[in-house]
Amino acid sequence: MLPSELTNTNHSYYEARTDLVSPLGSDPKETFSPLLEALRQLRGVGIHTPLKSMIGEKLKTKIGHIYQSSGIKTFKAYTELAEKEGLIILIPRSNGPGTERMSLSQDGLRKAEELCQSNE
Repeated sequence: MLPSELTNTNHSYYEARTDLVSPLGSDPKETFSPLLEALRQLRGVGIHTPLKSMIGEKLKTKIGHIYQSSGIKTFKAYTELAEKEGLIILIPRSNGPGTERMSLSQDGLRKAEELCQSNE
């Protein structure tokens, strides 16, 4: 598959998924700040690609179902939307279920640092 085909395929996939449309629209930073902060904290202790399930549990116990309170139906849709926004990179499973990982993208890292500075 050519890179342009992959881009077109992913673009069509996201447009076809109605649960990936952010109800907040204008400011994804607000919607994704808990995710960015969790990934930034883990990165600070040397964990650059944590398990997606670990982040889901961390967000769930820290602030409840943040993605659901944002109007997004599932954690999977929340992370896919964050990837579409260019904030994170989802890394497919390597050894079966529960092994998906994620990482901050360069843009996500920059936004996470900005969030940290604005909270100080």
